[in-house]
Amino acid sequence: MHKLILFFFLIFSSNLYSQGILSVERLSVGGNFNTGNSESFQITSKATAMYENKESKNGIIFSPDYFILYTGNNTEFIKKSEDFRADFFGWKDLSKGYSIIAFSDIEHSYAKKIDLRVAGGIGIKKVINFKNLKSSTSIAPLYDEMFIRGSRYSSTRISLRQSVSFTILDVNVSGMLLYQPSIISSSDLNLSDNTNSALNLEVSKKFSQKISLGIQYDSWYSSLPSIINNNVNRLDQRVSFSIIYRR
Repeated sequence: MHKLILFFFLIFSSNLYSQGILSVERLSVGGNFNTGNSESFQITSKATAMYENKESKNGIIFSPDYFILYTGNNTEFIKKSEDFRADFFGWKDLSKGYSIIAFSDIEHSYAKKIDLRVAGGIGIKKVINFKNLKSSTSIAPLYDEMFIRGSRYSSTRISLRQSVSFTILDVNVSGMLLYQPSIISSSDLNLSDNTNSALNLEVSKKFSQKISLGIQYDSWYSSLPSIINNNVNRLDQRVSFSIIYRR
């Protein structure tokens, strides 16, 4: 697993010496603070950085996502949730909208008691562009290592990812559905007992050339941590309002 991630980074590093462009494509920040009878504060942030080489038709996208929530009173705040996720997604264009893809995921979840999850895979992607609609579908085998309470759980999964984005009356709508069931695992738990999935939806409205206001819905489903720890729910959901910068 670690050799796969190292290989992935070596490909990225070698591409930086060619004629490509490295840019921050998107950045959003949101949060709130409550005081009085109920006191809490939370911060939500997302970013997307992209390196693209149009000559050699390849690139890589780095997408970190961070969320933290504290609740408390005048004297003490307690951390209730903290989640960090980072996705690396690289591609090499072939023809007719097809691409070879390589990707890696890193996750830490305080609420789900996941100390660390590291995953990586190689597969194929198909992109369809039609007027203001863009859709991409990818499929890949995935190797996954999850560390919970000091124990290591490894799984071989099938990764299915569907993304879509379109614009109507200057309102941008984008979404991504990820489904990763386990087919072989060290714990002998597979399919419904060992599935990871995610759903992300965003609706945003431009107020200047690069600044938008948006509402985001995110959900993450992970069944294995809930089987290991009965106090953990399988599904986490979050709705947030954010200021969004797009390049």
